[in-house]
Amino acid sequence: MIIISRKARKLLKSLLDIRKSQESPRIKPEQYEKLIDKQGEPLGELIHHELVVQDIGHDIAVTDEGIYFYQAYKEHNKFIWLTSFWFPLAVAFATTVITLIVNFLFFK
Repeated sequence: MIIISRKARKLLKSLLDIRKSQESPRIKPEQYEKLIDKQGEPLGELIHHELVVQDIGHDIAVTDEGIYFYQAYKEHNKFIWLTSFWFPLAVAFATTVITLIVNFLFFK
């Protein structure tokens, strides 16, 4: 998996949102002008990793790799939260309940 900065991930999400809200897969410069003014460097990072392409007219299009990357990133985050937070929390809760039941039944 490609590792990109947080700003680049936010920009990719914004570009995907703009793409979903219109019929054309191309995003015109007027639509992303505010994004680019703030985040010129993350756009270069996305272009470098071929997650977006920019043509001569400065239109931007999110590539299939960009769409796949964002979906895979979201799935990876869900998996990490599940295995690193929710499973240990459930195990701690279950073992506490078992310990309390054993103490109640055998050590009154």
